[in-house]
Amino acid sequence: MDNSHPLIEIIGISKRYGDVLVLKNINIDIYGGEVHCILGANGAGKSTLVKIMSGAVSPSEGSVLLDGVSLTLKSPRQAKRAGIVAMYQELDLFPNMTVWENISIDHLSSKMGVIQRRKIRENAEENLRTEIGVEIAIDTVVGKLTVSQQQLVYLAKTLNSSARTIILDEPSASLGEIEREVLHTVIKKLKKRGLAIILISHKLDEVLKISDKITILRDGGVHGQHATADTEMEQLISEMVGVQSNTSSKLRPTTIKISEVQKQSRSCAVELDHVSTDKLTDVCIKAMSGQITGVTGLAGSGHEQIPLVISGIMKPISGSINTKSGVSPKSLRHAVKNGIVYLHAERKIGGIFPTMSIDDNLMVGNFPNKFGVILYKMRNLKVGRLVNEMKIQGYHPGKRASQLSGGNQQKVLLGRCINRTFKILACAEPTRGVDIGGRKEIQMFLRQLVAESPEIAVLVSSDDVEELCEYADKIYSFVDKKVSGEFIVADSDKFEIQRAVLRTC
Repeated sequence: MDNSHPLIEIIGISKRYGDVLVLKNINIDIYGGEVHCILGANGAGKSTLVKIMSGAVSPSEGSVLLDGVSLTLKSPRQAKRAGIVAMYQELDLFPNMTVWENISIDHLSSKMGVIQRRKIRENAEENLRTEIGVEIAIDTVVGKLTVSQQQLVYLAKTLNSSARTIILDEPSASLGEIEREVLHTVIKKLKKRGLAIILISHKLDEVLKISDKITILRDGGVHGQHATADTEMEQLISEMVGVQSNTSSKLRPTTIKISEVQKQSRSCAVELDHVSTDKLTDVCIKAMSGQITGVTGLAGSGHEQIPLVISGIMKPISGSINTKSGVSPKSLRHAVKNGIVYLHAERKIGGIFPTMSIDDNLMVGNFPNKFGVILYKMRNLKVGRLVNEMKIQGYHPGKRASQLSGGNQQKVLLGRCINRTFKILACAEPTRGVDIGGRKEIQMFLRQLVAESPEIAVLVSSDDVEELCEYADKIYSFVDKKVSGEFIVADSDKFEIQRAVLRTC
């Protein structure tokens, strides 16, 4: 095992999407027998770089070398054959298949065309026990396992290959403390075998504990490369978020004129009082009427759960949800009846009906009717108002929702939400997958909504701190399922909010 030369060389990698340069001349050397962590705030370019290394995306410029040989990777399958395996946050498992079938799915050996089930099962069981070091019933259907157990099965599947380089993308985001220690033990084993481990993680305490080297990306470029032993957490945070300039960085939400009467009429619309779930710990936050309240954090930090709790989808184990009307949501249906509406983070699985017309998508759940008969004239008037209000481009009567761009589909879903009588709008990632023009329009719409209807409260969860700072009034940051900071946007700057997101409790 020769570790005197890099196993993986990333040379001059750049990536353009149209006129946008998302990666700029990236150069990184990664050696066998080491854990090399790539750090960066959201939007720094980490995901794009991982996709290039794993064959999912082709670079615009530059190359990836393995053992000094340039690779032309056109798919993840090609990358696997070359010895580069990526383990993503989204678990690539079959929930209706057993543990051993999932671990072995890419390596089903056969004899005379007959799959040797017993041998494959025994090998998978041995792999899980020796490589991962955990006891999980091998015949259990994966869908019945906990998320942490599924993560370890996915790791076993990833290791059941001839990989020389393993990319771990936020591998401990869904793991408990015990499972996290198991993961760290596995990583140490892989180092001893001479594999190169590329770790993508926001958990800085974990990075400092298990990595050997660190590369920091910011704005698509390399902004620091360090030996972990010579690095401290504060230095990492500073390089990730940048240095505050001498000019004022105080943030102001998108400007909409609000009268003094409106300001004075603000009151608490919904309060989480010491709420705990399996993904939240003792959370206390307030969302005020006439304001946009943001919750943010890294993937898995807990902020994603807040809209679910407020809209009755997730029930607290302890604590209480107090609303202005005195109603605590018991389910999504109950929440809607009591003036709380929810915008799903994933429009494809959370509400858009692609084969239905835009008109019907906007009206779903609230068609104007009399004695069960749809009043089409009134429906058409409502649709026209919502199309204009939401600035839905490409609309014409009868057009299917699938014929709209992603951004305009998102506007349709938001239009459906406001086509109700409501007091609280809980949004999960309202601008995800929307281009910059569409994002600005959605931001402006939400600002205008609370300005013109001061009795309404908007709560937004988002991974993008910088964007949230552009239009929220107050922001709560989350770390490890807990609130780590509370910020009035007009009196804060993005640097201190990003630091609260990155700092480990």
